[in-house]
Amino acid sequence: MENERNHPQFSKIRTRKADQIPSLLPEEIVEEILSRLPVRSLLKFRCVSRSWCSLIGSKEFIKTHLEKSTKDRYFTYHMLVLNFFPPNHTLKHCSLHSLLNQPVTGAFAFDNPMYNPEDSIRVVGCCNGLICILIDRKRFFLWNPSTRMSKKLPDIDDKLKHGDITKFGFGFDDSGDYKVFAVLSVFWITGRYQATGNVYSLKTNSWRRIKDNDGGSFDEGGKFVSGKLHWGRKSGQDLRWDIVSFDLKREVYGVVEQPSYPQGGFKPSLECLMDAFVCFVIVAITA
Repeated sequence: MENERNHPQFSKIRTRKADQIPSLLPEEIVEEILSRLPVRSLLKFRCVSRSWCSLIGSKEFIKTHLEKSTKDRYFTYHMLVLNFFPPNHTLKHCSLHSLLNQPVTGAFAFDNPMYNPEDSIRVVGCCNGLICILIDRKRFFLWNPSTRMSKKLPDIDDKLKHGDITKFGFGFDDSGDYKVFAVLSVFWITGRYQATGNVYSLKTNSWRRIKDNDGGSFDEGGKFVSGKLHWGRKSGQDLRWDIVSFDLKREVYGVVEQPSYPQGGFKPSLECLMDAFVCFVIVAITA
């Protein structure tokens, strides 16, 4: 007998009936269960029925799923992104839950659609499952490793477009707009240095020129916490170290009060902990 699955009419009937079958569980319970599953499982479950597909793709469900994942104190589905530099420009990941609870944790290569062994690759930042990547200091990508979807950002329309990205950062403001901060720099053959500040908005899919804070020597990558990017900076004739911030909504710079620390023989460093705290790290300099 010929397989009924080869008939499109049969497939349509099955899909229609699947949507009409009443759930054994209340809709609220189904939604609660689904909101606790990893993204890749949810992507598979979209084909169960039209109602599930509609639910999983709704803005409300995505927001709920993200909030639950963020508040998971066991870090069940969290991953740590590892950026490897020359001679191998690669990205790997490991389970944060395993790293915190197991003596040994494996690191695995990403299925990275932007990968080219000849290109340098830098992780600009990670927010809500999105990773911002800088390729060869010129091209930005937004990438969701769970859905395997990526987006190349438009080139910066700037008179210094042949320069290199020397400072960068990635985050979002309180309106939910994801933004990329970039300083484009050029060293002219005359010895003159020139730089411009630029901010990309995902909502408008465009770059906007801003005033560059050229006071002092910045760290390269900004650390995102509470709507602001943060960098360590050396400024003044005595090259004192301080922390400068950039508000992604107001698009203005500020200076953050820093804790006291020993002077001399120490190198301060700025890090970020779980998108919630700016960590001030002091490293002793040994001869």
